Amino acid sequence: EQTPSAGIVPWGYRTILLSSFLVGFIGLGFEMLWIRILLIVNKNTAYAFPSILFVFLLGLALGGYIWGRQADTSSDPVALFCKIELAGAAVAAFTFLVFGLSLQSNVPWIENFFETQNPLIPFIRIKQEFFFSKRVLLANLGDYFLPILIMVLPASLIQGGGLPVLDRLSINNPHLSGRRVGDIHLANIIGSVAGSLLISFLLLPTIGSEWTLKLLILSTFLFPAFYFLDNAGQSQKPSARRSYYPLTLIGLTALLGVFLLPDRGEFYQRLYASGTNQEVVISESGDSLLALTYEPASARERGVFWIGGEVNSFFPPKGVYENRALACAGASRPKRVLIIGFGGGYSTLFYKSIPEVDEIVVVELLGDIAPFLSENVDSARITLTDPRITYRVDDGRRYLNAFPNEMFDLISIDPLREHTAGHNNLYSEEALKIYGSHLTPHGVLCAWMANFHNIPYTAARVFPYVDQFENEFVVAGNQPMVYHTDYMDQAALSYASLTEEIYGPAGRVSLATSSALKFFLRDQDQILQDEAHKKSLRDMDPWLEYYLFAKPLKEEIHRNPDVIANFEKRVR
Repeated sequence: EQTPSAGIVPWGYRTILLSSFLVGFIGLGFEMLWIRILLIVNKNTAYAFPSILFVFLLGLALGGYIWGRQADTSSDPVALFCKIELAGAAVAAFTFLVFGLSLQSNVPWIENFFETQNPLIPFIRIKQEFFFSKRVLLANLGDYFLPILIMVLPASLIQGGGLPVLDRLSINNPHLSGRRVGDIHLANIIGSVAGSLLISFLLLPTIGSEWTLKLLILSTFLFPAFYFLDNAGQSQKPSARRSYYPLTLIGLTALLGVFLLPDRGEFYQRLYASGTNQEVVISESGDSLLALTYEPASARERGVFWIGGEVNSFFPPKGVYENRALACAGASRPKRVLIIGFGGGYSTLFYKSIPEVDEIVVVELLGDIAPFLSENVDSARITLTDPRITYRVDDGRRYLNAFPNEMFDLISIDPLREHTAGHNNLYSEEALKIYGSHLTPHGVLCAWMANFHNIPYTAARVFPYVDQFENEFVVAGNQPMVYHTDYMDQAALSYASLTEEIYGPAGRVSLATSSALKFFLRDQDQILQDEAHKKSLRDMDPWLEYYLFAKPLKEEIHRNPDVIANFEKRVR
């Protein structure tokens, strides 16, 4: 019986394994870059990452199917492999450039830049009723997938051929085919993991998206370098010369793409400027892309703070966030405050203005928000330099679980919209129970919410006392809640003085206790009664995030005179 031999391959086996590693590294590097860009234009919904992954894997699969057959008939599969990798890099460069040029047109991802969710819901409103529309669904999905297809599909179709060609190169002995394919795919997976980690945690925050793309494209020139070194003694052969010409042409095309690519930050400057028609300041890190866009002729005094592709807050403050915070402060008269989600920092600024507050702990998941805002927004810089404030970069739930004995008079959460990926973990019954366990006896949870039914219902199932307000927040506690108007009046005066000090008389924010409380809508008993047919949120059932086929519903909430009267008795 013949024993297996090592098999002879046209390329060194170690070179094949190294190439497989690099194919995975570069491929996942491109994907991390595409995700960064597409989460801005398509918003960070629960559909965003799966959609990008779907198109990427589809391209790889189709590319593998096409190029794998080419590998079987190629007279020089090594040269074919090098052409595929260089061509994939060149296409990635030019699709990036095409996408950048599209920003000058009225394409959907620019026209709808201020939208907070994508894809849009496929319902049309006729009078007071919503109806599902297949035509609207197809149109919305077309607008949604178009930027993904432009950015991801062309390059992935070509890159999908790399691994099948490497498999073909390694299999000259059927006795070793399984082992070698396994080795090649192992090297590819290791490279994919390394690429995703290195790109996300090192290259994107240190050199930015544009230079990361340039580096990935230049990395593909390692493959023809291996090829030329391996064939150094065969340069005079006609077959070798025939391979060199197209390789050189493709390589020059890729280099041209590198030369034409914008410098660091320029792409995002154009993206936000095209979407908002405003002046832009950008910060890119491994966590996210942050932007400040300034209204024209405002001397950088008015504008919008963006996290990724979503509007987070407006500046200077107008009293929207602070009006809610005033009601929450009146219900708790806090000494110790926990804020989950710094955002634009206006809630923190308000609580900082209250002399009776001894300590504020801010827990923010994105580590670059504080330095970015401190550098560009006066109120954030003044807020974060207050010695009473402790700023921690962490997840809110993880922080509370890590410090089970930490107790607060007020916990404020204003993190995510209900359709944003990850929202559910901050508003689920399990999350609310964690917040409740960290409240002092008369402490309160102050939770912003744009959903008027399910989130209040979830809170009412967890907390024995809940007040819902029409201006999008709830106050919840473990004990009956009383709103202290004298305390609120004094807090409003303190904040007015602070904002006048920061922004001058024109920027003074004057809050009123009566305005903060007039939006009371209903209490816990009425919420449980009104929403008994609704579903609450659970960790393992994040159904609000999967909104696409859910019929829009904002039922009219009727104010109950008895409930209003009871609330007024608790205002003292």
